[in-house]
Amino acid sequence: MRTSTTTTAIVTTLLLASLVGCGTVDGTTTPGTTAPSPGGTESAKQRFLVDALSADFEGWTDFAPIETDLAHYPSEWCKGLKSGRSVKYLFNKEEGNLYPSGNDWNTTKPDANKLLLIAVDTHCPELRNQVTTEFIENGEL
Repeated sequence: MRTSTTTTAIVTTLLLASLVGCGTVDGTTTPGTTAPSPGGTESAKQRFLVDALSADFEGWTDFAPIETDLAHYPSEWCKGLKSGRSVKYLFNKEEGNLYPSGNDWNTTKPDANKLLLIAVDTHCPELRNQVTTEFIENGEL
């Protein structure tokens, strides 16, 4: 029985070691792995959607948005932020009208802020300081 346990442990260790080695070559992701490649609009979109839909936002408990509902927000937010618009402007219904909400999903303000940060991290990381500074100045972070 001990030999079987030891053999199983060795085989498991070898399999895990081989799986860990498969994903990288010299520290970079290789094709066929689940990690998205850096850069590229599509990979940023995929990272945003995965992070957003797995964030477990309080307002999305009963009804969460689908990917197509969320996909347009990051580029619109980044475009607005790059043009000098504030988060307050973007989220204001009469101005930017880009508050992340839909017919069935109720995004709370803290969750909307987190969602925006996810979008900034994936689509326009150079604007993260601008956004976090605004959140801090408004007591929202």
